[in-house]
Parts: sequence; structure tokens; C-alpha cells
Amino acid sequence: MLPKECIKDIFESIYDDYKTLYSCLLVNRLFCRIIVPILWRNTWYFGYNDHIIISLSRTYFSCLTDESKELIKNNNIDISPPTQHSPLFNYIEYCQYIYLQQIRCMSHAKLLQEEFIKLFLTRCTKIVHLDFPYCPRGIENIYLSSSLSHLCELHCDTITSSEFFFELSKTCHKIQRLYISTCDDDIEGLATLIKVQHELQFVYLRSDDSQGVQNERIGEALAIQANTLMHVRFCGQICIPYNAFYSFINLKRLELELFEEIDARLSDAAYFPKLKVLEIKYNKLTPFEVYTNLIGKTEGTLVRIHWNYINTPPTTLSLRKYIQTVINNCPNLEFVTIWYQDSILDDLKQLLISSLKLKGLKIIFYCTSDIDKLFNLLADKAPLSLTILCLDEVNYYHNSLLSIENLDKLLKMWIDRPPLLLYIWSQLRQSLELLKVMDGYLNDDVLNDFDYLYSLDCVEVIRKSWEIEIPYGYI
Repeated sequence: MLPKECIKDIFESIYDDYKTLYSCLLVNRLFCRIIVPILWRNTWYFGYNDHIIISLSRTYFSCLTDESKELIKNNNIDISPPTQHSPLFNYIEYCQYIYLQQIRCMSHAKLLQEEFIKLFLTRCTKIVHLDFPYCPRGIENIYLSSSLSHLCELHCDTITSSEFFFELSKTCHKIQRLYISTCDDDIEGLATLIKVQHELQFVYLRSDDSQGVQNERIGEALAIQANTLMHVRFCGQICIPYNAFYSFINLKRLELELFEEIDARLSDAAYFPKLKVLEIKYNKLTPFEVYTNLIGKTEGTLVRIHWNYINTPPTTLSLRKYIQTVINNCPNLEFVTIWYQDSILDDLKQLLISSLKLKGLKIIFYCTSDIDKLFNLLADKAPLSLTILCLDEVNYYHNSLLSIENLDKLLKMWIDRPPLLLYIWSQLRQSLELLKVMDGYLNDDVLNDFDYLYSLDCVEVIRKSWEIEIPYGYI
């Protein structure tokens, strides 16, 4: 028999493989004692079918105090433990990931939800992930145990009372990832919680307030965290003052999914000497030049510039300025989005020649008449490192600029190059003939993958290599 420590390390390496762990748990008592704490650390991995939810709720109920059980019984809430005996393990003390949605799935009874929340917040020995995207009733009156001193990730909103965040700030100083799902109120308690963190690295801020809130307290608190803050994502609108951006000099990743116009103050205020990733997931209203100017204020560290949905450049001059700004400021570029028209062929050639580390390219077509010239250029001048190609048509509902013939020509020229991941968004997605052609290139290892996709976030291999996440409960 291996030493207990070795066995534990083996099971820890498959912590998210619920089925395998459960099977091993039944082997012997030693395995059971080792695996139960690992399994119950994050019950999110159990899944969410009715059987699992019912089993979890009964187990949690059996861990409630007699006083809580009596209160639930007196309110005619029907839930029974699996047995009349005490549970074999104190399962609650192993739970480190607490999800409000999981608790809500267990019962529609608000009282029972509140008792479960009290159970977790007072009996868990180490909570590292707390997901309360909105404030459950009565949470302000719960005594917060020292288990929250280990908290690394918090999901919350500004509807939650300021007092709750003040209480958290007394013990929680190690939060690394903060998700604020509704950031429409500049509450002092949340700002205080942000200020006392020692290792805050990621912040997600969502605001759908049409009045354009500017949370000065929260912006000031984030500015205080500028030394450690490396990744910021805004959704809806930018809900902190623009001058807060002056402090974000260590930012490595900026993601924007906005439904408002950003004016020139962003690029005026921004100075990101260490920025590696610029993700514009959605923003149709901001002038194109604002982002060009923002790229121009980086210092050679950008490796990815990815635009998902945004207005096209208003003029050829603005498009050429964008490409030249990328060429002059991004020597380490690995992925870039460009808009293509025939008049910028020489600029694109210069970009391909200068971008020796380029791994991926997204090309959005508009105002073009000769795609063959573009494909010839790609096959001839693109660096051998280029293995991701996304072709997107702006005028999706008009006649397609792409054709089976020109895609076939491109791939014939690609035969002696490393295999390509090819994704298109075009009316050709309805073509069975194109699928047959692509299958042939997949079989011949000219392609590693082919699909009709609007967003590269949907490609698992790209999502993992780009470290893209879809925050639970927000997108």
C-alpha cells in the first residue's frame, strides 16, 4: 500500500472528476476518509440533476442544528434527512465553494435557504469561493466566522448592504478575484472591502444603469489596488471614473463588453505599459479611433487584440492608421483582428512580415472585391506560426464574398504549412458542398479544425490557451 500522503496526492490530481472519485471512495475506509473531503470541497462538480440536488439538500439538512430543524418543521417545510442518524462525516466543514444558486435549487422556501446559508457561513472551516451575486435576505445578521479569512474569490453586487461588506473587510484580506454583477451603487462597505485586499488581481464590473453611474468610491479603491490589479473586465458600461485608469499601470488584460459610447477620455486617461490582452467583446458606439489611440499608448507588450462585435472603421484612413499603430507598437503580437478592404493590401503585407510571432488572425471583410489577392498574400507572407484563421463577413445577410472556390484555393496553397484551425462566419454555413471540401482537407491534415463560428470563445482549444472564462451567472 502506498503511503497515505501519496494516495491523497493522486486523488487531489483528479479533484474535479466526480465519478472516478466516487468509485474510489467505495474501495476501503482509507480511501473514503481521504476522498470525502476532496469531493465535498466543491459540490458544483456533482452536477445539477434532480437526484443530486435532493441528495445534497437532505445531507445539508442533516447537518443543521436541532434549533434550525425545529424552525423549519414548525413552518411546514417538508424535507427529511436520508436517515435518522447523524451523518458519518461533518460534510459542511469540507465545503470551500459556496454557491447561492445551488442553495436556491434545493428549495424554493426562503427560510430553508436562509438556514442553509447560515450553516455554510458559520460552520465551514475554510471558504475560498463565495458566490452571492445578489444579497440573500437576512445575510447581514449572520455572524461571519474566521473561515472567510481564506476567501480568494467573491461574487457579489451593490444591492447587498454596506454593513455586510464592512463585516467581510474585518477578516477577508486575501481576495484575488472579485465579481460585481450589479455595480450601480457606490456603497462605502464594498469600497472598504476592496481597499483592504492584499492580492486583488481580477475585477469584473457590470452596470446596466442607463443613467451612467460613476462609482467614485469604488474607482478610488481599485486605484489603491493598482500594484496587484492585472485583469479588469467591464460589462454594460464603464462604471468608475475615467481618471481611475491613470493608476492601472500594471494592468495586463482589459476586456470590454459595452453598450455605451466611450469618449476620448478613456484613451487620454489610459496608460497601460504592461498590457498584453485587449478584448473588445462588444461595443458598437465608441469611435474606432479611441481604441487605436489606446493601442498606441502601450509599450510593446500586447500579444492579443481581439475584437468580437464592433462598428467597422469609418474610413480607409482610420483603418490604415489602426494597422500601422499595431505594426509600430506590437512587436510581440500573437493574435490580431483586422478589417479588410482592397486598398489596405500593402499595409496587411507589412503587418504579416513584421509579426514574426503571429499565431492567429481574424479578418473581417467589407469593401472588398478581390479576396483571391488576400488569400495569395496570406499563403505567401504569413509567418509559419499562423495556425488560427477566422474569416468574418460584416454583410452577413448579403451575398457572400467568400466562396467554396476561393477557400479551396487558399487551402491548396496551405498544404506545405502547419495545419490550420479555420473558422468562418458567412452564408456559406448552409453549404453541404463546402463541408465535403473541408472534410477532405481535415483528412489530409491541412486543417486541424473547421467550423462556422461567430465567436472564437466557442472553440475549446482557443478558450483554454487564451484563458477565457465565462463567469458563472453573468453571461
